[in-house]
Amino acid sequence: MTTGEFNAIIDKINDCLEQYNRMTFDTNQQILYLANGEMLNIMIPKNHIAHLLGVNIDYLRQSGLFKAATNSYDSLHYFLENSYQFSRLISSGKLDSNSIFSKNIHEKLDSFLSNIKIRTDDLIFVIKYDRERTYQVEETAEVCDYYIVRKISSSSYGILGLVKSPTVDFIYWPVTSRKYDDYSEFDHYISRIAFKQDLTYPYHMKINNRNANYTNSIKVSLNDKIDALKRVINFAKKYDATPSTSSDYFFSINKTKANLEAKQTDSNVLSFLVDTIVGGDILDINTISEVVGEVELSEDIRKLIDACNNLICSKAHINMESVQSNYSVLEHENQSLKEKLQSLKAQLIEVDAARKQLEEENVSLLEQKNAFSEQFQVIEQACQKMRSLK
Repeated sequence: MTTGEFNAIIDKINDCLEQYNRMTFDTNQQILYLANGEMLNIMIPKNHIAHLLGVNIDYLRQSGLFKAATNSYDSLHYFLENSYQFSRLISSGKLDSNSIFSKNIHEKLDSFLSNIKIRTDDLIFVIKYDRERTYQVEETAEVCDYYIVRKISSSSYGILGLVKSPTVDFIYWPVTSRKYDDYSEFDHYISRIAFKQDLTYPYHMKINNRNANYTNSIKVSLNDKIDALKRVINFAKKYDATPSTSSDYFFSINKTKANLEAKQTDSNVLSFLVDTIVGGDILDINTISEVVGEVELSEDIRKLIDACNNLICSKAHINMESVQSNYSVLEHENQSLKEKLQSLKAQLIEVDAARKQLEEENVSLLEQKNAFSEQFQVIEQACQKMRSLK
């Protein structure tokens, strides 16, 4: 590797690192809700960046230039800040550039930001990788738990491999980032990691960054979910995989069922409303449940009922100007009277309670009076006896 080629790679790494820090990826949570019922909470900690950028920090540490116990991220910064020294070590043959950088270093750097900045609109599918399913086929199983497969441009494909954090529950970290400009190479790799595995897709994505006080929620539309489902089924057939979409499918069925039930309820209420209008009767909302069952009426249906009742009132020659009222107003007044009645009942209960308390106090006073009368009689008898002794 020439000095010019080395410097070009260093410049690219610096650009990627600058954008990573500017976009605060180290504190971003990218959460994918998958159609298989699972959730990927993806974080990209700083100590994973060197590996994703294709820089072998462990090999660089053999140079003896790093301080002891320096973490991966700080070591990467030191390498970039002192790239001239490392360039000289490469030129002198003390370090091998092929051991420092990944063999696909340019592809890794070109795809770094597009791969870690996850989107749903260019996502092809997600692979849930189970090592047990390929142990008889692959000599060496893959290390990742999930692969996010995307079409990052018209002719380029990106793959981000995730592993579950061993220390933090429900957190996944990226450990590999790939880019393919050749479809046949992409297809060859996917055919290996997707074989006999579960394929799924995200139906909802959230991005949270507490430090930046930022949050965003992206829900995949029904049409896009249908496209994703078709895509997953087709790729599953191609790679002998399993489409794992039951959770989102079940949710969609329930939602569709709820919509159909709501439409049926509206249809029943409207049919009942038409019969009532034809009969020239006022329709009380509270009596609808007696005819069509317990239902939750939409606001539009309630407005329609009020309008029809007002129309019936006007045709019945109710003097609107004199009473300053229509059915909906009368209903409101009726409700107001009911509330006043309830208030009066409450007051009556309080008065009755006070009356009972007074009666109890009166009984107590009478008992005290009787006791005093008895004591007075005893004293009077004693006095009379004393007078007779004189």
